[in-house]
Amino acid sequence: MKRIVSFLLALILFIVTCPQTFASDMKDKEFTKQDVLALEPYVSVNDNGLFELDYSKAQENGVDIELLDGQKNYFNTLNKQIESGELEAHSDLSITPKNSAPLTSNLNKSVTATCAGKSTAVQQYWWGYSRYMNSCEANKFSADLTGVSATSGGIAVIAAYFGALPAVPPGITAAYFGLLASRVSANNANSTGIYLEMTWALAFNITPQ
Repeated sequence: MKRIVSFLLALILFIVTCPQTFASDMKDKEFTKQDVLALEPYVSVNDNGLFELDYSKAQENGVDIELLDGQKNYFNTLNKQIESGELEAHSDLSITPKNSAPLTSNLNKSVTATCAGKSTAVQQYWWGYSRYMNSCEANKFSADLTGVSATSGGIAVIAAYFGALPAVPPGITAAYFGLLASRVSANNANSTGIYLEMTWALAFNITPQ
């Protein structure tokens, strides 16, 4: 009995002195690409050409509120770009740029000429982004991510290559950017360049070119 009491007292003391650890474990969530894609039945483009999310219906069906809020924030960003004439959304949920800006690289022309693979502008989707990076740009992207020591710095790197994010997704820490850097390097190991897909929740899929 004394051992049980001692254990309970120690556990209570740990929770009181380390509340952030418990709070973090309980509230931080990471959403996979499959989680985001599962929202498609609740997504539509209205008569004004703007994205809509049937939040109420999804919530009734038990969809995670944080996931819905993240998607809603992303649609707010997309809809602003649609209203400003930068993008056009279609009934099949595809997106096309209306005023394509010329692709700008983080590398100078002399370096780019020696790189394998291709780099493209960012392609946007209702669920996130994709783009090709040539071998040199992939190496630079990985190096920039490796130098990240805080979440805010990592978000800034992502924004530099993919554009501004609507918000920092839940569950993202500085360790995430180290993982992303290692996956970029692994898929560019043969200097072929990469193709990277990323949701607004920063779930990624990378393949070599």
